[in-house]
Amino acid sequence: MGLPTFATLDDLDIRRPGGLKDRERPRAWAALVDASALIRETANGKTWANDAGTELVEVPDLLVAITCAAARRALDNPDGIQQETLGAYSVQLANSSGDIYLTQAEQRLVRKVAGLGGVFALATTRDPDHIGFETPTVGDGAVTEWLEVDPPGDPIPWAGPV
Repeated sequence: MGLPTFATLDDLDIRRPGGLKDRERPRAWAALVDASALIRETANGKTWANDAGTELVEVPDLLVAITCAAARRALDNPDGIQQETLGAYSVQLANSSGDIYLTQAEQRLVRKVAGLGGVFALATTRDPDHIGFETPTVGDGAVTEWLEVDPPGDPIPWAGPV
């Protein structure tokens, strides 16, 4: 038995125009399970479940909405149709995937509520003001070539084939 889903069939039913039909309920449940698993993976394994894995603990409401949104996308376009035309009438769907997926915005929100991500520092190897960093030179084993840049500027150290 897997971990509990972040949303229930009732949560999905009230968020889907026209609700869920009885024949859709098994597929809808599978979509909720898959969406919940994808959310946990995006959150680097955070489960929001108790130690036994049987009950959810302190789940942000946002995860319910994201779970339902991901499940709805799969339910609303199960065949992955991208465009459909009947005479002069044509409809085109933004995403033709019938798979469960999270949008980039949803992924960012999941990482945020999981306490992941944010601002970080990235070290660089450039010292244009010569304040103490020694750039490796050709021949010491670190850099095998200097690549000239266009437009002209500081050359780039290169340690691979040219």
